[in-house]
Amino acid sequence: MDWKRIDPLVAKARPPRPLAEALAYENEMVPAKFRQMYDVSRQDADEIFTETKRFLWLVARAYGVQTRPPIFLHNPIAVIDEMWHTFILFTPEYHEYCETFLGCYVHHTPTTEAEITAWATLASRDPDAYRNMCDKRFREMLAFISQELGPGTIDRWYSAFPQKYSLRFLDSRRKSLEQVSSSIKRRITEAQRT
Repeated sequence: MDWKRIDPLVAKARPPRPLAEALAYENEMVPAKFRQMYDVSRQDADEIFTETKRFLWLVARAYGVQTRPPIFLHNPIAVIDEMWHTFILFTPEYHEYCETFLGCYVHHTPTTEAEITAWATLASRDPDAYRNMCDKRFREMLAFISQELGPGTIDRWYSAFPQKYSLRFLDSRRKSLEQVSSSIKRRITEAQRT
C-alpha cells in the first residue's frame, strides 16, 4: 500500500465497523463472477471472498493507525487480490460496502513501475539492505495482522492459502476470455430452449 498516494484520500476516514459485520456482508454476484473467470467451486469462491473482506477490513484499520503499517498483497495471497479485482468490478456495491463497513473507500493501488525500479536499484546496489527492508516490512505487516485479526489469519493466509490457491493453481484455473464468453452464450442458449 503506497500511503503517500492514499493518505490524502483517507484523511477523513471513519473507523471501520466491527469485523463480524464486515464479514457478514453477502453479495452472491461477486463469488459468482469469480467462478465465471476461474474454475473453482462455490465453496472455494465463498472462502476467498470472505478472506478478501477480511483483508479489506485490515486495510481500513490501517488507515486509522498513526504510523501506518505496511499492508500489501503478494504471491502467497494473490488469490485475495484476484477476488478484490472481481469485487471492484461491481463498482456501486463495492463503493457501498466500503462506505458502510470500512469507513471510507478502500483504494486499490498496484505497485508502480517507479516503485519496482527503485526496489530493483536497491537490490542490485545493496542486496542486504533490500532484503532487510523486505523482511522489516513483512514482519511489521505480520505483527499488524496478528494484532488485528489473530494468528489464525496468518496461518490461513501464509500457510493454507499458498498451498491451496498457489499462483500455479490460479493460472491453471483461469479461464480464457473465449471460455468465459462461450460459457455465457451456452447458458443463454440453454435458457432460451426452456
